[in-house]
Amino acid sequence: MTGTRSPRNQLIQGAISIVVVVGIFWFVLPQLADFSEVWRTIRAMTGFEVGVLAVVAAINLLTYLPVNMSVLPGLRAGEAFVSNNASTAVANTLPAGGALGVGVNFAMYRSWGFDNASITLALLVSGILN
Repeated sequence: MTGTRSPRNQLIQGAISIVVVVGIFWFVLPQLADFSEVWRTIRAMTGFEVGVLAVVAAINLLTYLPVNMSVLPGLRAGEAFVSNNASTAVANTLPAGGALGVGVNFAMYRSWGFDNASITLALLVSGILN
């Protein structure tokens, strides 16, 4: 179900990903949050609180994988993890992010060899489950 990509395309996609991540952390997030205030808050937390936060964050990263893998048969756990977290990052940080996040998922699924009909059905069913 998944296709192979040329090393050149992988390099280009990796570079684009890095540019997007740097852009989000350098330009977008500073407009939304004061990093020094966030860091002060984290430093004020006890070890137990930081541990609980880390466990809850890890669980949150994993909870949607079964849904994605169920609605798009053949999607591997690693692919589900990448597509879910990338689209969520886009959806939460960019204007019109929800629509752009769907586009990110669609593009990723296409790059992994899934056909348009399967992707469209998967996105509709997962949207209904949300």
